[in-house]
Amino acid sequence: MKRIPNWQERQPGDIFLTAVPSDVGWAIKYAELQIHPDAPKDFIPSHAGLVGFPDAAGGTVVEAWLDIVHLQDSVACINPAAKYAGYEEYLEVWRPAAFEPDGLKAYIADYGPEKYGALNLVGFEWVALVKWLTGKNVENPIEVSDVCSQGALIQLGRYQAPLIMPQEQWSELAASDDLLIRDVDPLALRLLLLAHQS
Repeated sequence: MKRIPNWQERQPGDIFLTAVPSDVGWAIKYAELQIHPDAPKDFIPSHAGLVGFPDAAGGTVVEAWLDIVHLQDSVACINPAAKYAGYEEYLEVWRPAAFEPDGLKAYIADYGPEKYGALNLVGFEWVALVKWLTGKNVENPIEVSDVCSQGALIQLGRYQAPLIMPQEQWSELAASDDLLIRDVDPLALRLLLLAHQS
C-alpha cells in the first residue's frame, strides 16, 4: 500500500481519506480519538472512499453516502470527484499494489443498492463512550449495512484481493490486525493502511 502525495495524482481504485471540517466530522474524529488514543495525530480522517472511473467532468468517487437533500443513500454512491475541489489539503490518498477494474465494477453493482449504515455511526459513538468511561475496548454492537470506511475495506478485501493477490486474502490480513469490519472507522482504516505501507 503506497501513499500518494496529492489528490491530483489519484487513479481509479485508490482509497482516499478526508478530514474536511464539519460538525459531523468533528464528532466522528472525537470518537475515533477516544477509540484509538495512540493513533498518529498528523491526520485524523472522518470519511473514506474510493477513486472511481474517469468521466468527462473530471472523474468520480465511490463512497458510502447519505444525503437526504439530493436523495443519496448508498454504500457505493457515485459522486463527482469535483465535490472535493478546494479541499485537497484535507485529503489523503492510498494506492494498492494493483487494481482490477472489474472488482470495482462488481462492488458498485453489489453495494450500490445497499442503504448507508447510519446506525453504525451510533455504534461507533457507543464504543467511544465506553472507552472514555471505562478505558475498555468493546466491539461496535451495531452492524446495519456499512459506512464509508467499511465499504472501502470491503471493496479492497472482497473484490480486489481475490483478483490481484489470491495468495493473500485481505480479510486474513485485516484479521491479523485485530480488525473486524464492524469496527473499521476511518481512523482504523488509516491505521491499517499505515501498517501495510510500502
